[in-house]
Amino acid sequence: MIMILSIYLFNDSYLEITTITFSALIVAELLNVYTEVTKLHIVMIISQIMTIGIYVGSLFYFREYINVSRIDLDFATKVGIITAVSWIPLHIGKLLFRRFNPSDDQKIMKRAKVMDAVTAQNAPKLEKKK
Repeated sequence: MIMILSIYLFNDSYLEITTITFSALIVAELLNVYTEVTKLHIVMIISQIMTIGIYVGSLFYFREYINVSRIDLDFATKVGIITAVSWIPLHIGKLLFRRFNPSDDQKIMKRAKVMDAVTAQNAPKLEKKK
């Protein structure tokens, strides 16, 4: 999907297709990490910052493969479109799968929340009976 949209949006040159595809893949992977994490930790934040730093460094190191001079607002818009089209359907599918086929842990936690709510509702009734 990323390659098809890259060719469609960047039909000018191979260098632009490489740049947009590389950028869209990096952004999509960062989004994948953030959607899988349940609790954000400082080490994760540092690793994400380092990932972005390595990405920016690679833009300048691989100048023969990546066209840095064409990175502008239009480029960022196209990266956003490609990333959204390739990432959002998978994310929605994953959310639907988790919703309709929860893991055993999720089932236990949901049951525990229901039990806590029932206990909290019945607590005043139990105090009156004493």
